[in-house]
Amino acid sequence: MTMVSGIVTTFPGEAGTTLEERVSRLEADYEHLATKADVADLRAEFKADIAELRSEVQRGDAATQTAFAELRAEMQIRDAAMQAAFEKFRTEMRDTVTELRGEMRDRDAAMKSFIAEMRTEMRDTVTELR
Repeated sequence: MTMVSGIVTTFPGEAGTTLEERVSRLEADYEHLATKADVADLRAEFKADIAELRSEVQRGDAATQTAFAELRAEMQIRDAAMQAAFEKFRTEMRDTVTELRGEMRDRDAAMKSFIAEMRTEMRDTVTELR
């Protein structure tokens, strides 16, 4: 006879057996049955596993954030170096263009002077030939 929630029940072959013996026999007959203690153990294991996973994710997040911060710092350094190199190149180009313009003015002036001399020479030659 067994009392469950105020209801008395009798199972065949139960006379004189203890509750532990009956539960043990049920567990042996039905391996898929879990006791409250088994469920509590599983819950505790799941909670521990979840806590461990959360901890790993947090460590991973921290590592990822650190890696991103390092990459960001490296990118800023490289960007600054690239900006400086570009500015240097721009200055060199500006200086080169300024030099070339000066050379072109000098050559233009030399060419105009040469043409003026040639015209004068040609006029003098034409005047002499007349």
